[in-house]
Amino acid sequence: MFSNGLKKIRNIGTFILIIVSLAACSDGTTEKNDLVSWQDFLYVPTMVQKIDDTYFIVDCWHHRVIYNDNLTDPVREWKTMTDESYIGGHTIASDGEIYVMDNTDNSQVVCYTKNEQGDFVKGETFGGIEGRPHYTLYDEEKKLFYVISSTGARIYVFDKYEKGLRLLFSQELKELEGGYCRSVSLIDGKLYTSAASGRIYEYSTNNDGKFTLEAGYDVADRYTGMNQITKIQDYYYITVNTDSTGNVDSADILRVKDLSELAQDHCMSVKKALGISSQPYFISSFDGHYYITYISAESANGIKRFDVSDNEIHQCEGFYDMDKPDQESLARYQTKYPVSVTGKEKSEVVDLVIFAGQSNMSGKSGQPQMAPGVSHGYEFRAVTDPENLYHIYEPFGINENVENGIDDTWTELQRESMRLRKCGGMVSAFANAYYDASGVPVVAVSASEGATKISEWTAGGRLNDLLQRIASAKTYLQKSQHFDMRNVFLVWCQGESDGDAGTTQDDYLASLNDLREKLVVSGVVDFMLVIQTGENTEKEGAYDGIQQAQKLFCDQHTDCEMISELAKTFLKEEKMRDSYHYTQNGYNILGKDAGVNAASYIRTHGVSERK
Repeated sequence: MFSNGLKKIRNIGTFILIIVSLAACSDGTTEKNDLVSWQDFLYVPTMVQKIDDTYFIVDCWHHRVIYNDNLTDPVREWKTMTDESYIGGHTIASDGEIYVMDNTDNSQVVCYTKNEQGDFVKGETFGGIEGRPHYTLYDEEKKLFYVISSTGARIYVFDKYEKGLRLLFSQELKELEGGYCRSVSLIDGKLYTSAASGRIYEYSTNNDGKFTLEAGYDVADRYTGMNQITKIQDYYYITVNTDSTGNVDSADILRVKDLSELAQDHCMSVKKALGISSQPYFISSFDGHYYITYISAESANGIKRFDVSDNEIHQCEGFYDMDKPDQESLARYQTKYPVSVTGKEKSEVVDLVIFAGQSNMSGKSGQPQMAPGVSHGYEFRAVTDPENLYHIYEPFGINENVENGIDDTWTELQRESMRLRKCGGMVSAFANAYYDASGVPVVAVSASEGATKISEWTAGGRLNDLLQRIASAKTYLQKSQHFDMRNVFLVWCQGESDGDAGTTQDDYLASLNDLREKLVVSGVVDFMLVIQTGENTEKEGAYDGIQQAQKLFCDQHTDCEMISELAKTFLKEEKMRDSYHYTQNGYNILGKDAGVNAASYIRTHGVSERK
C-alpha cells in the first residue's frame, strides 16, 4: 500500500477530529477528541460504501470493516463486522444478500450474510488467493463477483449459489505480470485495471465471465502507482498513490477525458479542489453523492463527500477527518503481523503446545468474534511462516494447510482455491487459562483436520506433517535467543469420526498407544494430553467406547493426562451447534477447563527449565 510504510512514521501524536463545513472544500476547524482508544478513529480507511440501508467503512490498518446506519455517528458507535482473522483488507462488495471482501494480508476472500436478527454472520472463507487480493467488485449484469490479486496477475470470479459463495474460476492476466494492480473497475460495460506495469488495461467480458484484452493505455511514470479508475460524467477520475519509484509525494487525483492522454501527462489534478492533503484511495457513489477515502501512515486519514455537476466539483464535506494517528492505532496495525522479539532483553520462558485432532480442535463451528483475546501467548505458523511468531487469535491456524498432509479444507465446489473449514475454536481460551494458571505463555502450533479417524494420524502424510510441524517449532525456539523452551506437549481432541465409523474401544486404544509411541516414547513431545470426545445429538451413546478408551489410555500412562471431560455435558447444557460440534461459548469453556488442568499437570510432571 505504501512504499515507505511504517519507516516514515515518527513522532506520532494524538488523533484530531476535523469538522468540515458543507459550504466549500475546506479543512475547517479542528477539535481535539479526549478519547484515546484506536477504536474511536480510522487508520488508513480505503473504502466507504453503502449497501441497501447500511454504510460500511473498510478501516484497513485497524484490520476491520465497520458498519452503521448513518455517516454522522462517531466511529466508536459503529459496529464491527469482521473478526480478528481479517488483516489489511481493502474493499467490500455485495449483491444485497451476500457480502464479499478481500482479506488481503491473509491471502483470502471472505463472505458474510445477515441472520434474522440483522447481525452479520461469517460464511465461506477461501484461502490460497495468490498475490494479495486487493479489490472486490460486483458485476450486477452478470451476477458475478470479481477479485483482483495485486501482485499475482490473476482475477478470481465467484458466484452465489444456494449455500453461499463459490469460486467459479480464476483467469491469469499475463499483461499484469511484474506490476502492482490495486483495483478493477466496470465502466460502460468494460473492465479496467489500475496501471500495473505502467499501463491501464481494458477488457471485455463474456457471458461466462471470461475476460478478453481489448486495449492498453500507457501512463506517465508519476501515475504508475495509481489506485483506481472511475468515470464521473464526461471524465475519468484516477486516484494515484505513488509514482513508479514508490514515492508518495506523487499522490494525486486526476481527471482526463481520454485515457490515451495519460501517457503525455495531459490531465488535470483535482486534489486541491477536494481539499485532500494525503493519499487519495478509492471513490464510491451512493445517496446521490460521490465519496473518496484518503490515507496516510503518519498524517491525515478520512473521507470526503463531493458532488459533480456540469463536470465541476462542488459541495465538499469531510467525514471522520483525522490527523496524526496515535500510538494505539500504530500498535493495533502491528498486532496482525509477526511479533517483534528484537527488543527483548532476556529470554522468555515458554511451553510449546501442539493442538492436534479433528474438527472440534479445529473449531469447525465457532464464532470467532465471541472468542477471547489473548495477551500472553504466541502462534507458530509451521506451514506459512516458520521464521516468526504471531499473536494468537481465532480462527486459529486457518491457513496452516498442507496438501497430502494436514489439510483442513473443503473439496466440495473447490476449483482453484481452498474453502477453509476453521471458524473459531478453543485455543485462545486455552492459552489464556494456561498462562493465568502457570505464568508461562504457550507457543501454539496448529495441527488439526476435521473428519479424520485416528488411524489416519498414526502413519502416512498426516503423521509426517505433524512431525515436521513439531520439529520446525522446536528448531525455531532452540535457535532463538529470545525464548527458553521449557515443556513440549501435544493436546489431542479427536474421536467423533471413529465413533461414527464403529471403531471399537480396543482398536481406538491401540491407536492411541501407537500415537504415543511415535510422539512421546520417541521423545518428539514430553506429554500427550487428551480432551475427551463429547456426545452426538442424534445417536445416544455413539461415542461411549471412544470416551472409555481415552480414559483408559490416560489412566495407563503417567506421561498422558485427561485434561477435560466437559464436552460430555454440552448436549445437556445446549452448547452443541450441530450433531458433532460445539458453540463458541462451548469452545471457550472447554479451552479454559483444559488450559487450567494442563497447567496443573505440567506443574507436577513437567520441568521448570530445559537443559
